[in-house]
Amino acid sequence: MRDREQRLRWIEKLIGTEHLGASRNNALVIPTSAGNTAVAFSSLVEVQPADNVQPFAFLPDEFCGVVRHGSTLAPVIDTGGTSGVAAHVVLAEGSGCLLGLRFRGAPFVVDLDETDHELIDIRYYDVLREDKLALLDVNAAVDVLLAKD
Repeated sequence: MRDREQRLRWIEKLIGTEHLGASRNNALVIPTSAGNTAVAFSSLVEVQPADNVQPFAFLPDEFCGVVRHGSTLAPVIDTGGTSGVAAHVVLAEGSGCLLGLRFRGAPFVVDLDETDHELIDIRYYDVLREDKLALLDVNAAVDVLLAKD
């Protein structure tokens, strides 16, 4: 099994960037129905094909299914996007839990040090600003989802 640094390098190579420095502050930008949303590399765990998403009984309405990561099932949120385009799931870790984001379209990498961005809370996900890149606060998103009744 690859360690975290190898997985991050593989993701960078897969999507065509050459920024492999140890001090990088990059994020994977995924297209969503609300606009482009970034997930910091420090939160990334894995990218999987969306075909791996399986239905799961009693799952709250916010989720579209689950994916396996080792012996763990991670809930997945569908972020919307263009239909008919290949879909993937990016697994991110926040507050000690895994969260999957299913997206459609081509992701890309940005350097957060060179990009105007703001942290967003999943509660306000439908209201993204156009002048700044939305950076998903994975810890806050997991906390909000765990706090639901």
